[in-house]
Amino acid sequence: MFINPMWYHESERVGKQRCTPTGYMLHVISDLIGFIALICLLGVLIYLVYACIRGQFTWGMLWFLVVPFTIAIAGNILHSYSWYLADKHQFKYDYEKAISTWVNESGVQQSYKYGTDADKTDQPDLQ
Repeated sequence: MFINPMWYHESERVGKQRCTPTGYMLHVISDLIGFIALICLLGVLIYLVYACIRGQFTWGMLWFLVVPFTIAIAGNILHSYSWYLADKHQFKYDYEKAISTWVNESGVQQSYKYGTDADKTDQPDLQ
């Protein structure tokens, strides 16, 4: 709920980025939101333990736990929407061959495999 699944391969990540840059950006933002929700959950738990130690805990304080879970749900919705945008372009990832394929705006099928791109944009500059 708080952390989205990892990319299976770099071809999947870069393929989604090239397929739908907006969807990829939303995916990255959803990862950040999930991390913030996880940190928020930790903070709420620490606060509740602190309130118990000080003797100020009330059962109503448990409602503070709703905040991190609400943030995490918002991140999950954003993550799902990012994949919806990729599905609109018929994004597919072949796990055996590590190739991403999609259909661009003009209807032409595109594919991407990490390390074999002609323009070498996925390779670091080694000088």
